[in-house]
Amino acid sequence: MAIVRFGSLGDVILATASATRLKRQRPDQPVIFVTRHACASILFRHPDVDRVVVLPPRRGELNGLLAVARQLRDAGVAGILDLHANWRSRALAWLSWPTPTVRYRSRALARRLLVRAPGLVRGREELFRPVVEAYLEAADAWIGRDRRRAKRGGVPASIHEPAVSRLASEEPPLPSVHLAPAEVNWAIGELERLEVPPGAVGAAPGARHATKRWPIVYYAELIDRLALRTSSVVPVFLSSSPEDLELETELRRLVRRPESMRIVRQPLRRAAAMLGRLSALVSNDSGLMHLAAAVGTPVVALFGPTVAEFGFVPAGPGHQVLDRPLDCRPCSVHGGPHCPLGHFRCMKETAPEEVLAALDRLDRRRGLGLTGGRSDNER
Repeated sequence: MAIVRFGSLGDVILATASATRLKRQRPDQPVIFVTRHACASILFRHPDVDRVVVLPPRRGELNGLLAVARQLRDAGVAGILDLHANWRSRALAWLSWPTPTVRYRSRALARRLLVRAPGLVRGREELFRPVVEAYLEAADAWIGRDRRRAKRGGVPASIHEPAVSRLASEEPPLPSVHLAPAEVNWAIGELERLEVPPGAVGAAPGARHATKRWPIVYYAELIDRLALRTSSVVPVFLSSSPEDLELETELRRLVRRPESMRIVRQPLRRAAAMLGRLSALVSNDSGLMHLAAAVGTPVVALFGPTVAEFGFVPAGPGHQVLDRPLDCRPCSVHGGPHCPLGHFRCMKETAPEEVLAALDRLDRRRGLGLTGGRSDNER
């Protein structure tokens, strides 16, 4: 079976739940995951992904799709689970003919209508659900198809019915990222080197689109207050993008005690290992938000132009999503360079005090503690 989700990081992480669903149903059937190079490493060591196939860079796109289709045919995959549902994934399915394809219902039109004509779709819950559930629904559709084929082929019910019964009774799998012990040990040593104590609270102030970023002055205040509250440094996770370099400059200018924070720039797997040692992460709606959730770290997620109905909230229990009930939300499906109305209330009206209160709720509900978290052998 081949799962196709080229990007972005958060979507690829969410799609790992479908790999687990398929593997639980058919442990003997290899699962191949097709994605882009930028996301491939996050799938390494996943117990339910047997092989990762990387789509070549966008230059020479057709040749890249042809090469991937050839790999899938050579591997003899039983089918394609298209969790991207764009023209590239459709082209890949066509180039892989006669391999059967099951495609997830993206509900992209409903999201766009919620932005452009909210009166047509607001309140219709059947149109909006967590994306991870939509991915699992597609996996279940393949499993149902597999079952029907087995029946037509005369496979005894004693073989395929027990697996279907397990599917109906099991807890839905959550997205997950799996780390090697060496990676966890490296993270422990790196956090010690940075003087970040076990169970610290981290911050991830970056996001691809400007309107998805909580004001950097608020992050600076949050870092100051967390450092004062916990008497320890705060790890701040950033990338090497020009936007994140700008954010770092602003943070260093705004934070009262720059020595109270540590900037963390690491490749995805190392960042995941470090996130897994935190008691919580305060994050914008970004890939790091999903990465933290996938390694079991509770997230306080800050949403502005996008809304929970789009389905991209952190997966799993225990997370806190903070947003404002404004008539102008959502104003975009993905975020944008500036607030269309110029006031940016969706982010500015969520104050640092609310984030601290959300961290307190996590502390009470999950017993994490802001000054000390899990022991070194709990992961």
